[in-house]
Amino acid sequence: MAILSAAGLNVLLNLLLIPSLGIEGAAIATLLAYGLMTALAAWMGRGTVPVRPEYRRIAVFVAMAALMYGVLMQIQFPAATHHAAGAHGGRRGHLRRGHRAA
Repeated sequence: MAILSAAGLNVLLNLLLIPSLGIEGAAIATLLAYGLMTALAAWMGRGTVPVRPEYRRIAVFVAMAALMYGVLMQIQFPAATHHAAGAHGGRRGHLRRGHRAA
């Protein structure tokens, strides 16, 4: 139940977010789907394994992750498009027989 719900949410959010946000939309969709799956699994298992969530500790982890995200968004990383695998047509270092490098 929890996994199916999370998978459905992930597909739906991917359809909604990827056209506008690209790979970041897919990451957000996956994060939210995993959050739903975790919450549903905890809720469904509460009768079997009585666990008291440590809400304060969870809040600290979420706050630290948000802070780390904020800091990383302020750093200007160099563009890596020149060294990407697709920049060389996937044939970097390979020459066809009879052709010389330009």
